[in-house]
Amino acid sequence: MSKKINLYFLLLISFCIISDTVIAQDWIYTTRPGDNLWNISKTYLKSVDDWKKLKEYNSVNIPKQLSPGIRLRIPVSWLKHQPESVTITFTRGNVHAIRSSGEKNVVQENDQLLIGDRIIIGSDASATLRFADGSIILLESESELILDSLSAYENTGMVDTQLRLQRGGLETQVIPLRKSNSRYEILTPAAVAAVRGTRYRVDIDTSGKVMRAEVLEGKVNVATTMADQDVNMGFGTLAEKNKRPLPPRKLLKETDLSLIPKKIRKLPYTVEWPALEGARSYRVQVVTGSKDESVVYDLEVAKSVTSIDKIIDGNYILKVRGIDDLGLEGKNGIAQFSIDTSLLPALPAPILNDPTLTDRKVTFSWPSVEGSRKYHVELATDLEFNNILISESIDLNEFTTTLAEDLNSGYFRVRSESDSHQIGTYSDPKAITIEEHGILYFFGVVLLYIL
Repeated sequence: MSKKINLYFLLLISFCIISDTVIAQDWIYTTRPGDNLWNISKTYLKSVDDWKKLKEYNSVNIPKQLSPGIRLRIPVSWLKHQPESVTITFTRGNVHAIRSSGEKNVVQENDQLLIGDRIIIGSDASATLRFADGSIILLESESELILDSLSAYENTGMVDTQLRLQRGGLETQVIPLRKSNSRYEILTPAAVAAVRGTRYRVDIDTSGKVMRAEVLEGKVNVATTMADQDVNMGFGTLAEKNKRPLPPRKLLKETDLSLIPKKIRKLPYTVEWPALEGARSYRVQVVTGSKDESVVYDLEVAKSVTSIDKIIDGNYILKVRGIDDLGLEGKNGIAQFSIDTSLLPALPAPILNDPTLTDRKVTFSWPSVEGSRKYHVELATDLEFNNILISESIDLNEFTTTLAEDLNSGYFRVRSESDSHQIGTYSDPKAITIEEHGILYFFGVVLLYIL
């Protein structure tokens, strides 16, 4: 068995033996080839002489010779540089944290997580985490993640991040590591995924015995107690506890989302795409188009169609990927779109009746429009409605106003509004002309004007 496999074997064994709860205010360091207590103390601790305390604290019998994969507990107060925090940049639904102290609380945007903290994502929920080095994690619904190591050493480029995914799934974008002794590892009960800078997904099933990894950029090393396997971009693997990871399998190709419109004006909206060969189901996600992507909609569907709803107006990215018979999720089909329900012509335009006149009072009326709760009326001096004299919302399907003495002509229009505040299309404008002798003439305008 190679050195590399031995390292991960010891790491996994120690991972399984140590309690699920990290001791409060302890930083966890996993030894690498060539490590001893002196060089660890020199690199990480305030004083090289602290190796004696480190020896006693971890009951290490041979300080000069440490096998790779040993997990050393180091009190935070001994560290030369304090561990960095993780920032929550987005939450959706039920997201809470169990702190290393045992305290449980709901987390919100801009909250901080520290080593030993555990973040738990509820059903139909998600969260985005930003690390000190700029790496990003998107945690999916019903996931649980423990933060073991969170260090980014000032001016050195050294990064040390170790996370434990207890259940659920995540997608991570790791900033390329600049130092050879830097690490970024995601541990699961079944296997370990280690990278030096890449974008990939990890999922652990509910039994805790099967991990799936899909590589979108770069390369990932997946290791169990039996063997390790490099997985290149565009491939995935399934790793079962105490078994060799499967040979990398090519991910399903991108779904075709070319028919998705650039703008959606009404929700719910039915999203449909051509069926993908080899897909037993599909993952559909809607994410924000911001720097730190955040998942606002996430669902697995059996067919190549779904309905999205309950998303606020804004700019988004739609991601749809096929899922094969092993449960590996393929490459993303991507479509950028916006949701803007405020421009929705939800109701038909009212049809204005001929107006009536008493002196300079003019009354406009129209048949009620089904689904309307009120109407918005406008009177302007110009056909483009740039110079609006009257703009009012009313509950009745009739409006009376007194025309100003100096008003000889103008235009009038009406739109309807629904109970859900959807705004309808304006009616055809009607023009009015008042002759000097006081006789009022009305005529319809052939132009249809829609706001």
